[in-house]
Amino acid sequence: MSNYIKTGLSTLLVLSVCFLWSTPQYGNRDVPDLMDVSIGYFEGEMSDVEFDGYFDQQRFQISLDLIKTELKDAELRESESSDLTSFLINLYSVELEGMDIVLGDDPIESVGLHLDEFSFAFSDLDWVSSPEDDILEFNSLTGELTIRGLELKLNNEFYNLISMLGGKPGVLEIDRFNAEVSYNHRGRVTLSGKLITPFGKASVDGELLFNESNPQLSRIRKFNLTVENLSDELEALLQQMEMESGMTLPRRGRKIEISFTGTLGNPVLEE
Repeated sequence: MSNYIKTGLSTLLVLSVCFLWSTPQYGNRDVPDLMDVSIGYFEGEMSDVEFDGYFDQQRFQISLDLIKTELKDAELRESESSDLTSFLINLYSVELEGMDIVLGDDPIESVGLHLDEFSFAFSDLDWVSSPEDDILEFNSLTGELTIRGLELKLNNEFYNLISMLGGKPGVLEIDRFNAEVSYNHRGRVTLSGKLITPFGKASVDGELLFNESNPQLSRIRKFNLTVENLSDELEALLQQMEMESGMTLPRRGRKIEISFTGTLGNPVLEE
């Protein structure tokens, strides 16, 4: 394994742990147990990572050009007196570049995964919990996932299926995938995403008012799904399914456009 490890504390790393406990020396004054851990900034990086081994008589190989993680302004605070744990993070992210995974020795039967880039991040995390009172509350959260240049090499049983969709035989490809979701203390949830493949493109845009006491009544302000640029093979397959089912997907030109409102328990398809 060839490793290059770089750990940077480039701006600030503050790690403070404070424990206070009640003891006879404090007389009748009760001092609650307290834990407070904070990190101002942390960054870690590894490059040119390789692993080759066997698990359950199956060869497993993995290589990474780069893996990087970053943490900004994190705080974990716990107090026994209130039985509450709060967790705050301004930003936490993980990035992978040039990842290859191969399972098996046989060039034909082995399964392989290649990724040009993979990253996920969440920010503005404000989380409070109390296991004793069964409380788990998110006041805010934003998350994002990005994938670029994914190739999943499948074994022979999927060879014809991928060809039927108009893709490279035996290889499932994703050119780009991006999704972002956010939540705030008022229960507003937003969702956006985009998927680009050799078979076609899809995008989604949604907004929901979450009802914590009764999720089924959560109101869908909007949910729009658009599918376009389908391969000829996938377009023909969809048309065949529409003919057999007697149902037609809502379209605008060659685009498929589906919109929902209503509630989670009773979504309404817009005409």
